[in-house]
Amino acid sequence: MNNDFAYEYVHYQSVGNLYKCKEIIQDTNQKLKQLYNIHNIRGYELLLIKDNVDVEEKLIEPKFEGVTEGKFPFVYSAVQPFKDVYSDFNSLMEDLQYKRVDI
Repeated sequence: MNNDFAYEYVHYQSVGNLYKCKEIIQDTNQKLKQLYNIHNIRGYELLLIKDNVDVEEKLIEPKFEGVTEGKFPFVYSAVQPFKDVYSDFNSLMEDLQYKRVDI
């Protein structure tokens, strides 16, 4: 996936709770996989970020800090839509309790 065109999100209600983060990844994966299968998105990535080492290894910019307030773990998501598909990913992700961090 090309992150230059991806929307980046953090799941705000699971920050600091490893068990909840793992549940959210499974739930979000199901929903995004459906969108991928019907060609509404080009790709997506869901990452469990447990500490600063994960941040460095996954090359995640510190834009997430406004949502996480320095707490770990958290779920980071990047969604890459097709340019010709007009879906409101921000509303979809907000409904899933994600906050966009790349704007």
